[in-house]
Amino acid sequence: MGGRKDPCFVRKTSSTILFVQACNQEESIVYEDFTTNHNKSLIGIEPGNNPDACILRLIIVTDQEELVRMFPPSNRGTFIEVENVREIRANCIGEGSLNLCSANISIERDFCICCNEFSCKK
Repeated sequence: MGGRKDPCFVRKTSSTILFVQACNQEESIVYEDFTTNHNKSLIGIEPGNNPDACILRLIIVTDQEELVRMFPPSNRGTFIEVENVREIRANCIGEGSLNLCSANISIERDFCICCNEFSCKK
Protein backbone atom coordinates (compact mmCIF):
# COMPACT_ATOMS: atom_id res chain seq x y z
CA MET A 1 0.00 0.00 0.00
CA GLY A 2 1.24 3.46 -0.88
CA GLY A 3 1.44 6.22 1.69
CA ARG A 4 -1.28 8.79 1.86
CA LYS A 5 -0.30 12.23 0.65
CA ASP A 6 -1.85 15.39 2.12
CA PRO A 7 -3.65 17.46 -0.53
CA CYS A 8 -2.10 20.81 -1.38
CA PHE A 9 -3.22 23.60 -3.64
CA VAL A 10 -2.01 27.01 -4.75
CA ARG A 11 -4.07 30.14 -4.21
CA LYS A 12 -3.44 33.48 -5.91
CA THR A 13 -4.41 36.83 -4.42
CA SER A 14 -3.86 40.37 -5.55
CA SER A 15 -4.36 43.76 -3.97
CA THR A 16 -3.47 47.36 -4.64
CA ILE A 17 -2.76 49.93 -1.96
CA LEU A 18 -2.78 53.67 -2.53
CA PHE A 19 -0.19 55.06 -0.12
CA VAL A 20 -0.37 58.80 0.63
CA GLN A 21 1.55 60.43 3.44
CA ALA A 22 3.16 63.71 4.45
CA CYS A 23 6.92 63.97 3.95
CA ASN A 24 7.51 63.78 7.68
CA GLN A 25 9.51 60.50 7.77
CA GLU A 26 6.79 58.74 9.80
CA GLU A 27 6.72 55.04 8.93
CA SER A 28 3.44 53.25 8.11
CA ILE A 29 2.67 49.56 7.76
CA VAL A 30 0.90 49.13 4.43
CA TYR A 31 0.74 45.30 4.39
CA GLU A 32 1.05 42.47 6.93
CA ASP A 33 0.84 38.69 6.50
CA PHE A 34 -0.03 36.70 9.62
CA THR A 35 -0.25 33.31 7.89
CA THR A 36 2.38 30.57 8.00
CA ASN A 37 1.91 29.63 4.35
CA HIS A 38 4.85 29.70 1.95
CA ASN A 39 4.36 32.46 -0.64
CA LYS A 40 5.96 34.15 -3.61
CA SER A 41 5.01 37.75 -4.24
CA LEU A 42 5.38 40.16 -7.11
CA ILE A 43 5.32 43.70 -5.72
CA GLY A 44 4.81 46.62 -8.07
CA ILE A 45 5.73 50.11 -6.94
CA GLU A 46 4.56 53.12 -8.94
CA PRO A 47 5.49 56.38 -7.21
CA GLY A 48 3.09 59.27 -7.67
CA ASN A 49 3.98 62.72 -8.91
CA ASN A 50 5.94 63.47 -5.74
CA PRO A 51 7.57 66.83 -4.92
CA ASP A 52 11.33 67.14 -5.45
CA ALA A 53 11.85 67.39 -1.69
CA CYS A 54 10.25 63.97 -1.05
CA ILE A 55 11.74 60.47 -1.44
CA LEU A 56 9.55 57.38 -1.07
CA ARG A 57 11.17 54.60 1.00
CA LEU A 58 9.75 51.08 0.94
CA ILE A 59 10.80 48.36 3.42
CA ILE A 60 9.88 44.77 2.48
CA VAL A 61 10.30 42.29 5.33
CA THR A 62 10.59 38.59 4.44
CA ASP A 63 11.42 35.49 6.48
CA GLN A 64 15.08 35.91 5.52
CA GLU A 65 15.79 39.62 5.15
CA GLU A 66 14.68 43.23 5.12
CA LEU A 67 14.87 44.90 1.71
CA VAL A 68 14.98 48.69 1.51
CA ARG A 69 14.28 50.52 -1.75
CA MET A 70 14.38 54.28 -2.29
CA PHE A 71 12.31 56.03 -4.97
CA PRO A 72 13.33 59.62 -5.73
CA PRO A 73 10.72 61.82 -7.46
CA SER A 74 12.11 61.10 -10.95
CA ASN A 75 11.80 57.30 -10.49
CA ARG A 76 9.22 55.55 -12.66
CA GLY A 77 8.84 52.57 -10.37
CA THR A 78 9.67 48.90 -10.57
CA PHE A 79 8.59 45.34 -9.82
CA ILE A 80 10.22 43.23 -7.12
CA GLU A 81 9.70 39.48 -6.75
CA VAL A 82 10.32 38.06 -3.28
CA GLU A 83 9.60 34.95 -1.27
CA ASN A 84 7.68 34.83 2.02
CA VAL A 85 6.70 38.49 2.43
CA ARG A 86 5.61 39.18 6.01
CA GLU A 87 5.33 42.97 6.06
CA ILE A 88 5.64 46.06 3.87
CA ARG A 89 6.32 49.44 5.46
CA ALA A 90 6.62 52.80 3.74
CA ASN A 91 7.52 56.35 4.54
CA CYS A 92 8.34 59.62 2.83
CA ILE A 93 11.68 61.17 3.56
CA GLY A 94 12.00 64.88 3.02
CA GLU A 95 11.35 68.31 4.36
CA GLY A 96 8.05 69.98 4.83
CA SER A 97 5.17 68.12 6.37
CA LEU A 98 2.88 70.01 3.96
CA ASN A 99 4.38 68.10 1.02
CA LEU A 100 2.62 64.82 0.23
CA CYS A 101 4.25 61.70 -1.11
CA SER A 102 2.24 58.93 -2.79
CA ALA A 103 2.56 55.56 -4.53
CA ASN A 104 0.44 52.75 -5.88
CA ILE A 105 1.72 49.50 -4.37
CA SER A 106 0.38 46.30 -5.92
CA ILE A 107 0.94 42.82 -4.52
CA GLU A 108 0.29 39.57 -6.40
CA ARG A 109 0.81 36.53 -4.21
CA ASP A 110 0.89 32.82 -4.95
CA PHE A 111 0.84 30.73 -1.82
CA CYS A 112 0.65 27.03 -1.03
CA ILE A 113 -2.01 25.61 1.27
CA CYS A 114 -1.77 22.01 2.45
CA CYS A 115 -4.53 20.12 4.28
CA ASN A 116 -4.57 16.90 6.25
CA GLU A 117 -7.41 15.01 7.88
CA PHE A 118 -7.25 17.26 10.96
CA SER A 119 -6.84 20.73 9.57
CA CYS A 120 -6.60 22.89 6.51
CA LYS A 121 -4.47 26.04 6.73
CA LYS A 122 -6.30 28.83 4.93
